[in-house]
Order: sequence, then C-alpha cells, then structure tokens
Amino acid sequence: MPAVWNVSWHHVLLGIPELWSQDITGKGVTVALLDTGLAAPVGLDRSDFEYLDARGTPMVSSDAVGHGTAAGSVIASYLGGALGIAPHAKLVSMQVLGTGSSGEDVELAFEYLLKHRTDVGVVSCSFVMARATDGVREAVRDLTNSGIAV
Repeated sequence: MPAVWNVSWHHVLLGIPELWSQDITGKGVTVALLDTGLAAPVGLDRSDFEYLDARGTPMVSSDAVGHGTAAGSVIASYLGGALGIAPHAKLVSMQVLGTGSSGEDVELAFEYLLKHRTDVGVVSCSFVMARATDGVREAVRDLTNSGIAV
C-alpha cells in the first residue's frame, strides 16, 4: 500500500488495508458503473476510464447529478482524502439514470454488457427500481450465471 494513500474509517471497517497489503487493489478488474454518469475530477481522471450511454455509445465524461461520480469515487478514486476501495480498478461508466427512460436504459446497458463486454467482472448498480422488468431480471440472472458480480 503506497504511503500516500490515506486510510479512512470505512477502509478499516471493511478490512481494505489488509487486502491492499496483499496487492489486491482492483488491478485488472473492470467495473461497469450504471448510474447518472461519471465526471472526471482529480481522483477519477484516468485515461483508461470509459464513458458510455446505455447502448454502449461513447460519450464525454459528465454527471449533472453527481451520484454516479460519488459511487465511482467509492469504487476507484485514487485521491488520498477520497480514496476508493479499489483504486486500481477500471471504470466503465454507463449513463442510465436521469435519461427519461431509466428502466429501459438499465435493460439496454445489461444487454450491451452481456453481448460486448467480456472484460467486465463487476456491475455496480447503486439505485432502486420500483419494479424490475422481466428483461432486467433475466439480464441480471444471465450476468451472474456468466460469472459477473452484480
């Protein structure tokens, strides 16, 4: 664990420093972040991060609401005072919330990940759906059956 990383209470509570001491820092892990988007402030300004819409079309880094950026920081920020739990993980941001068709966009994003992103090992969904569609339930089942943590 680099000396410049500031360990916070939540890192200790989750046992993260012990993982870091074993060089388990997210290196080689790609996390798909389904949320409101992802801005690129210091700590999340990595060149290997991707910014996509629900269909997998590249877009500029943006997050008008800030929720996706907060979730991304918890996962992969390298900034000392806001250090993520897996600071070496790669993020693939998929903007699915705040689009006006969030339910459909979540389903589209899951389908895109299943068909096109064999590199993704984790899908982060920090949101609540009042009622998941059959398509969403089936996609989550298919993702988990293929070894992807959702």
